[in-house]
Amino acid sequence: RAPHRRGPNPRPVGPAPSPVAALVLAAGAGSRLGGVNKAGLAIDGQSFLRRIVATARAAGIADVVCVVAPPFASAIRAAHADLGIRFVDNLAPEQGMASSVAVGLEVLVGSSAQALLLWPVDTPGPRATTVSALCTAEAPSGLLIPRHHGRGGHPVRIDRRWWPQLMVAGGIDGGVRALYRDVAPDGLSVDDAAVLLDVDRAGDAEALGRHLQRASAAPAEVRGDDER
Repeated sequence: RAPHRRGPNPRPVGPAPSPVAALVLAAGAGSRLGGVNKAGLAIDGQSFLRRIVATARAAGIADVVCVVAPPFASAIRAAHADLGIRFVDNLAPEQGMASSVAVGLEVLVGSSAQALLLWPVDTPGPRATTVSALCTAEAPSGLLIPRHHGRGGHPVRIDRRWWPQLMVAGGIDGGVRALYRDVAPDGLSVDDAAVLLDVDRAGDAEALGRHLQRASAAPAEVRGDDER
């Protein structure tokens, strides 16, 4: 009898899981918009947070952690409970973004992720191709900023080697900015203006929506560079 030969192992459909996690910052009170839950703002019927998670998953990112805080923490959790992401509470959001980063890192430090994408919830527009490029590009500095026409945007990749410093700086507003001063970040030039488009003031959401409609059929290009 001829020996039985096994066929090739089935391969999963879609991108391979990324060693990069996404840390979504949604702890703000939306005060510049008059007190708005930015995570719940929508484009084409999809909330900002849902869009970010969908983009991250399309880029192969499985682990998504979202930092929330009063007064919108409960509403954000309830509206997005089906996403399969981890939520963590920032009990001192008045200490600024650095405190949210530190709270998120306390969760991610026990994971297998080797880097994170620091992703403000009010920047929901970057393409999956942009995010995938950020996950895989070389970054000798351990920091990688997407740049569109020379301007830096989000999400930013921060490799694990810098996490301890950011956790210590959790009580200092501008912890990530302080790291930028100490380390010259690498840049990744992207043909994706949405990395620059955050929703911070009245009219920004509508402007972002118009941009995404115009850009929906346009191919994206990315390239590494020496921007410092």
